[in-house]
Amino acid sequence: MTGRNQAHDVTETATLPREHTATAPWSALRLTVALSVTLTVCSAAAMVLADFGGMHAIGDPIPWWTIAVLAAVAELLVVRVEVRRESYSFSLTEVPMVLGALFVAPLPFVGAFLLGRFTALVLKERQRGRRLAVNVSSILAECVILVALVRAMGAPRDVQAPLTWLVMACAVLIAQLVGYLIVATVLHWHGIPVRMSSILGAGLAISPATTALGLITAILLDVAPLATVLLTSVGCFLVASYRSYEQLAARHASLTLLYDFTRLVGGSNDPDAVLEAMLTHSRQLVLAERAEIWLLDGDRMTGHRVDADGLHTGAVPANAHELVAAWFDGTDDVAHVQRTSRVLAGRDQAIIDAFEARECVVAPILESGTLVGVMAAVDRDDGVTEFRSRDVRLFATLAGHAGAALENGRMMDRLRDEARAREHDALHDALTGLPNRVLFARRVRAGFDAAQQTGPNDGPVIGLLDLDGFKLVNDTLGHHWGDEVLVEVARRLVRVVDPSVTVARLGGDEFALFVPSITPSDLTRLAALLRSTIGANFPTAVGEVRVGVSIGFARTHPAERQLDTAVLMRRADAAMYRAKQANHRGDAAGYEIDEGADIDDIDDVDGQVVR
Repeated sequence: MTGRNQAHDVTETATLPREHTATAPWSALRLTVALSVTLTVCSAAAMVLADFGGMHAIGDPIPWWTIAVLAAVAELLVVRVEVRRESYSFSLTEVPMVLGALFVAPLPFVGAFLLGRFTALVLKERQRGRRLAVNVSSILAECVILVALVRAMGAPRDVQAPLTWLVMACAVLIAQLVGYLIVATVLHWHGIPVRMSSILGAGLAISPATTALGLITAILLDVAPLATVLLTSVGCFLVASYRSYEQLAARHASLTLLYDFTRLVGGSNDPDAVLEAMLTHSRQLVLAERAEIWLLDGDRMTGHRVDADGLHTGAVPANAHELVAAWFDGTDDVAHVQRTSRVLAGRDQAIIDAFEARECVVAPILESGTLVGVMAAVDRDDGVTEFRSRDVRLFATLAGHAGAALENGRMMDRLRDEARAREHDALHDALTGLPNRVLFARRVRAGFDAAQQTGPNDGPVIGLLDLDGFKLVNDTLGHHWGDEVLVEVARRLVRVVDPSVTVARLGGDEFALFVPSITPSDLTRLAALLRSTIGANFPTAVGEVRVGVSIGFARTHPAERQLDTAVLMRRADAAMYRAKQANHRGDAAGYEIDEGADIDDIDDVDGQVVR
């Protein structure tokens, strides 16, 4: 069981908490390099001081290259165990460790074991740099500790002796614990939370079993070497069975993750909420340091990213649109790019530079088959491991779901905008943009409902305004300039009244006001202000135009307890009619206040003409 593999896979579970604080990146890098150098130097010094070169094998020697081959093969046989919803990976390297410690001299054993593991790490997992250095130095330290403990405990030369089994089991376990400590330290430096109790529990459960397998193999080699063929056939069958189970479990886990992701992004039609949920979940699923998305907005790209601090608006290159089009010209394949020692070129280098990444997985975002952006997972958040092929496949699937979710969200936005536009058109005058008769009636009803308990002297008031001489403007200048006069009247009305007053156009040259609360004296001043404002000259291309205005106001009578807005509208209309008649006779100022209690008999209305 190897600490290296545990380090690799402990970061792959999506259930680990993301709120952790890592050592600063450059500090973690320096500490990791320093640890690798220290382990290598100390291990080399221990081999020299203990005279590994002068020691012989405990049992009958076997070729050193056998251990190298077994170590490489064991590195490929990875077993994953889940403890408390955290995934740990182990390989059967205890078998070549036990065989090497018993049947190969210490110095060749260390070299062969290290060679086999190193080859597997480089070829299979393509490890480079500090990650490879940490793993190699950790393996070297484990081998040296194992040999030192076996020799220090004084194991007998009889491989079949129970004391030999006990010594080997203790030595392997202690060496493995040292490996776990090294792994946990590196993960801690890079901000990955590690539960030592879970690691030790899984190690104590598996290490004795794999060590026992190594001891059984050693006994067979010592008693009947050909019997190892039978053991190997059984082992191959078990490995094949486990691989089938693991693939089935992985497929089930992927489907579960995709279901959760689809439900998450599909549960909201708000594009902003979908965007944040999509990036957050994608980052967690592939354990990325950050997730980014570039989306086409008109003729330019906008960027968003989610990292440990949440959602941000990210800057994108000025030529982001051209970059994205070039990256996925004629293809929708996901790009997986790593900054390695080799020189990158073309699209790979452009992607690394654009996202300022060590490693990046970039997937296109398609809406109805059209490229509208890209989604990227940037760097593994542990700073040690790398994205695997299954991470790339999963991210490609997530990008496909993300495109569909964004398309649905944008479609719902368009539908809501269209619905709001239709509702606005249905409730507003097309020429002036003021509320129409329907919306005015709604606001009057709501205002009077709220003012039921207010006294009539400072309660709500309805006003109706009709332009005098407007027909002459239409007949002489044409409807175009008549419309311009109406638009200017609307502007002036909105400009002079309080924001709480509703101004509406009821049709033709008739406008309406609803004042939620006003005293009689303030109402008189408002009427005068309106008449002077509207009565001012209207400049046109053919000269100035002047129109008059007749205004009628209506309020409730003190004796009235129940308010009927229809009755009040008729009163205001009657007051405006009397004001217009007075204007025509030339004996009134042009506005009237009606606060009568009986609209059926106009002559009995307690009206007031204000001169």
